[in-house]
Amino acid sequence: MIQSCDKIEYRNKNAINYDKIDIARNINKKSNKHDLNYKIMKNFRVLSSVLASALMMTVMSCSSSDDLNGGGPDNANDKSYLAIRINNVGSVAGSRAAGDYSDGTADENHIESVRFYFFNSDGTPYILKNDGKSTGKNWLEKNSDLNTENKQNPNVSMISNPLLVIEGNTGASPAVMIAVINPNSLDGDKLGDGAKTLDDVKRTSIFSRFYTTGNKNFVMSNSVYVANGVEKCASIVTGFVATTADAAKSKPVDLYVERVVAKVQPTIDATYTADDGRKWTKIDGKDAIKVGVYGTNDIYAVVDGWGVADENGKAELVKQVNTAWNDENLGISVWTSPDYHRCFWTSSVAFAAGTGAEGNAPVNHSYKDFAARKLTDCAYTLPNAPTSVNADPYASTLTKMVLATHLVYKDGENYKPAEICQYRGQEYLHVNDVKTEVANNFADYYIKKGDTRTKLQSSDIEFTTDVTGIKDYQVVATLRTLAVGESLQKKTGTTEEASSYTDVPKETFQNLMNEEPAQIRKDGKAYYFIPIRHLGTDPKKLGYYGIVRNHVYSINIQNMYGFGTPVFDPSKVIDPTIPSNDATYLAARINVLSWRVVKYNADLDKTK
Repeated sequence: MIQSCDKIEYRNKNAINYDKIDIARNINKKSNKHDLNYKIMKNFRVLSSVLASALMMTVMSCSSSDDLNGGGPDNANDKSYLAIRINNVGSVAGSRAAGDYSDGTADENHIESVRFYFFNSDGTPYILKNDGKSTGKNWLEKNSDLNTENKQNPNVSMISNPLLVIEGNTGASPAVMIAVINPNSLDGDKLGDGAKTLDDVKRTSIFSRFYTTGNKNFVMSNSVYVANGVEKCASIVTGFVATTADAAKSKPVDLYVERVVAKVQPTIDATYTADDGRKWTKIDGKDAIKVGVYGTNDIYAVVDGWGVADENGKAELVKQVNTAWNDENLGISVWTSPDYHRCFWTSSVAFAAGTGAEGNAPVNHSYKDFAARKLTDCAYTLPNAPTSVNADPYASTLTKMVLATHLVYKDGENYKPAEICQYRGQEYLHVNDVKTEVANNFADYYIKKGDTRTKLQSSDIEFTTDVTGIKDYQVVATLRTLAVGESLQKKTGTTEEASSYTDVPKETFQNLMNEEPAQIRKDGKAYYFIPIRHLGTDPKKLGYYGIVRNHVYSINIQNMYGFGTPVFDPSKVIDPTIPSNDATYLAARINVLSWRVVKYNADLDKTK
């Protein structure tokens, strides 16, 4: 059971168990073609209905009028009462031991407040009264008496029991209800103060923030799934509204909710041994593994931190599903579980050009940001599910896990940075070696000061990433800032006379430099990344990659090989890219626990 972000246990007896999933990535150095090699073992236990028979079927269809027959006159002229059991849905349907589930941390389960929206049978707002006067609202907010019980069902993470007092504006009680847990964590104007239709809450409520600083007060909403081809979302309250508190408590509505965010957590498999005998070790107290050889030097990648890239910047308040999905077209078995009030796929807010409310670009971060997050720290991210199968998942906007590392080699008793640079088809161990090579390539250029001309030196060369048209991992050489009285000249004659030298504008020289970009892992900095896998078993099916709300993606890193993607400026935002002359091999193991948890091992290797 996962109790915190820094400790994850993997128990897969009776669980969906993608025991070994080898995600192979080969980029041929000549053809630059990608070859994904995936090996999947799956052990799946079919849905057990034992618990379902004991639970009330309280979740209604968001689209079926049969489930929205209006409420009866449940003492509507006076105050009425509605008791609710709030359950956080857990893992996949099936008969499983409690240890196969992750309950989440106290912060992940904490309920600060709940906003309950009530609707008529046609989805219009059920307007509430207060002391006989209309409030103009169709919601109540509860921030006390949210008592948490010990759960009996391993499918849920927590149970809370608020009692609501309802005073309606009509002669009938409400038909259905949607709950939003911890609404004050939402960004912007939050949910607003007025009445909302069912469709307003379900379809048009889009935000970018779903928990507060310090990973607290996670936003949750009604769990959504498909049953018999019909979308289920809002909870039926017809027949549960009572005239007394005791009567309501004796017949509570079961409300199933799930967190909007997903959780990602990597670990290092310290017991792993590669086929060539390589193992994880410690260098300066950090996890490290040999990733290649330069000359006679063994090169190690030392893990500094990690993070999530190509994140979705927005999410709907309520999960979006499509009734046309099925196990076959998603490649997920079972993709929806009515007995457990949840499903395992979603639509997500599409990426779109523009700014403000209209735009939604993938959210990325700098190497510096990644390095600041420890492996023991988890990360939360928003749903990001593709709408079509990606031919090249590494070059897509799928959400990815990124490892920030620095490369080192052993010199005597000490480790030194291995900057592993590429320039004009050659590799160099240090950036100063590249500077020397650049100066040699421009041997006809001189720095003039007064009557003295000095041939271009390595100390005159710097590098920049601020150039249009280069790749994310590339840099170009640039001339240092010239001092007052200095100028750049090119020798065009054969003598040492002044007439043999021609003044060259710095811009002209820079244009020549731009034609020969370099790759430099400054101070050894490099990153490795993988697209985050979901539960699908077929890479040609939609559900193979993606981020779905209320899932935990636990990535157990086994192997890395290759020098990673170069980083020159650690403060520059990274758009994850694999260099065209490199190849990376990745292998992963996935076990599924609860929130739901998706766990896999990652093997990053550029030689296969």
